[in-house]
Amino acid sequence: LLAADSHGHLHLFVYAPRDVHSFGGQRLLRRGEFSLRSRVVSLRRIIGSSRHVCLAMTFDGSVHAVSMVPEKSYKRLQRINGQLAKAVPPIAGLNPREYRAVPLHRRQNQAPKRTVLDADLLVPVYTNGSVVRQKEAAQRDGTTADRVLKDIVETESVFGIF
Repeated sequence: LLAADSHGHLHLFVYAPRDVHSFGGQRLLRRGEFSLRSRVVSLRRIIGSSRHVCLAMTFDGSVHAVSMVPEKSYKRLQRINGQLAKAVPPIAGLNPREYRAVPLHRRQNQAPKRTVLDADLLVPVYTNGSVVRQKEAAQRDGTTADRVLKDIVETESVFGIF
């Protein structure tokens, strides 16, 4: 379940009736947070042939797309995303992790959860970066650059329904 608040933050919830914290399925569990930095006006779900995409339209006119990613791809891309966030000099001094993080005073959980991949960092830096950087990042993760690129292409193929 995807929800937005009036501060421009997206919240991901999951139904897990067997989890102790859900009180037998009576409560949804928060699994992630992501800041869009603009108030969300509308959320729309688009049903594709194989996966669903949620579009978040914001007050400033931007449109953000959110989709599920297979677990193996997510873990691999999250590790690569973390490496790139540390290795690539930030644009205008903005830390990409902190820019998308929900401010601490607005969080429901004190521990930030890394459950959302930021394609604005991952895709341009990895796909447009040098082949040497791609190979180094993939080797540090214990995989190949081709496997990471294939994960990125599979993830972006969901957005081909537009």
